[in-house]
Amino acid sequence: MNDQQVPSAQEAIELMRRADQAVQRSLSRMLSPEALQNGGEEHLAQLRELLSVASPRHVRDVQLHRMRKHKLYVGRSLSFMGSIVAKTEVGRLSGSLPGWVLTKKHIGYEFMDILDVRRPETFGPAKPFKDVQLTAGTVIKPSAGSGSKGVYLVFSEDEIFHAKDGEQFADRASLEQHAQAILKDRSSATSAKRDLWKVEELILSDTEHRRPAVDLKFWCFYGKVGFVSEINRHPETRWDFWSPEGERIDAPGRWNAVRYEGAGFDPEHLKLVERISAEIPYPFMRVDMLRGDGELVFGEFTPRPGSSNVFTPEWDRKLGEMWGLAENRLQKDLIKGKEFSAYRVLRQRIQRREKSARASARSKKSSGGDAGKKA
Repeated sequence: MNDQQVPSAQEAIELMRRADQAVQRSLSRMLSPEALQNGGEEHLAQLRELLSVASPRHVRDVQLHRMRKHKLYVGRSLSFMGSIVAKTEVGRLSGSLPGWVLTKKHIGYEFMDILDVRRPETFGPAKPFKDVQLTAGTVIKPSAGSGSKGVYLVFSEDEIFHAKDGEQFADRASLEQHAQAILKDRSSATSAKRDLWKVEELILSDTEHRRPAVDLKFWCFYGKVGFVSEINRHPETRWDFWSPEGERIDAPGRWNAVRYEGAGFDPEHLKLVERISAEIPYPFMRVDMLRGDGELVFGEFTPRPGSSNVFTPEWDRKLGEMWGLAENRLQKDLIKGKEFSAYRVLRQRIQRREKSARASARSKKSSGGDAGKKA
């Protein structure tokens, strides 16, 4: 196999096996009592460099004790992307994860109502696109799916913009054709898949000049924010990134984004989002907010962001640490008896609706059977 060839599955497995063996042998030698005692600072520096790319499968229990004594750690033992993958697998095995129910937009909105947090007004139930009314000052969104693809900002019947890329539509026919194409697009796991659309209040950052709200995405770890990504989609999509302290930072990963100097967020915005995050019994949740004209408005919850795999190794480790610490705080709060009252109320409402729906379905089935017998 030359450098230009993509290895087969079996070749890739063999390469990984050999690499794992090499790392394990090197760590076994470098973590021996003799090497740690006689190696000095240069040895420890080389060991830290190797451990930075090591995974849990590369170390043994006895080595962990030696590492702790010298304040060494396995670099990839705490990983944000690793946590995303692990929780996805747990969800597959168990059927559900705490907090993920909030990704359903109407349930997320109901949760905000319980917490008394401002969110966009909604207009009627979801319906096929052909039945959607084009009303000035509204936004049309897929009932399922996340992100800005398939989100349309309606300023008037002949002035409609696609939030993802700013494409403009001057008539209903071209708009509906675009929406149907979105439904057929399978390039993203978060794309809309059903012809069901909802209509909401359009939040503007500048009412006078009709500028759409700016997205503020708070990466939250059970009451604490890791960083904030800001997206301004007018007149073109541009990004900025912020620390929880409100300081501008470099992009934390391989974001293919045009940078600009955003406006950031206010301290009270951070407090509000941390309060929301602390009410969710789950270690991580990205809380997506809209910075409107003099107000902060809830957008949606995102427990598995599509950009989770683009972080630099340093940020992947940093956010992985925040995830682990959040999980630890959450467990301690549960042991102390924290009730998560708002979330509990939400779950009880959902369970009552599900119970009612099952009873209704049984009643209809029974009525249908009785009618068949009489016939």
